[in-house]
Amino acid sequence: MSVGFDGAHAVAGDAAGGTLGDAERERLLAWGRGPVRDVPSEPIHELVLHWARHTPEAVAGVAGDDTLTYAELDRRSHALAGHLRAQGVSDGDVVSLALDRSLWTLIATLAVLRAGAAYTPMDITWPAPRMRMLLNDHGARIVLTTSDTAPRIPQP
Repeated sequence: MSVGFDGAHAVAGDAAGGTLGDAERERLLAWGRGPVRDVPSEPIHELVLHWARHTPEAVAGVAGDDTLTYAELDRRSHALAGHLRAQGVSDGDVVSLALDRSLWTLIATLAVLRAGAAYTPMDITWPAPRMRMLLNDHGARIVLTTSDTAPRIPQP
């Protein structure tokens, strides 16, 4: 299904170019209607810290059979952020994440933000030239990966 906007009117159809029925279209449009909510102004890593303090044993992430509590997410991301800073990562730097889909992706993303840097995700299934292009274009200071995925990462 694809959804687009043409002026103030939503245009919805499936990928083959068909249109949705009236009931489906109304349901899709209703998803965008609801109460106006205040959006927190704190950065995501501050929000996670809030939840780690208030509900440390609550589940922050699930990947397969593995779960991660807010307390553990806070502890691991804090440790990794310290390691990144020790490696010279500072405010405004870019760190590429070349990780498979796991809880480490969540931990690494939060750690990069806590270190003051920005991150660019890299799909480890991409061809080497595409990964190299991303690394060169974004000027990543460090690539975070695992020993399993490291051999797939090209040198910039």
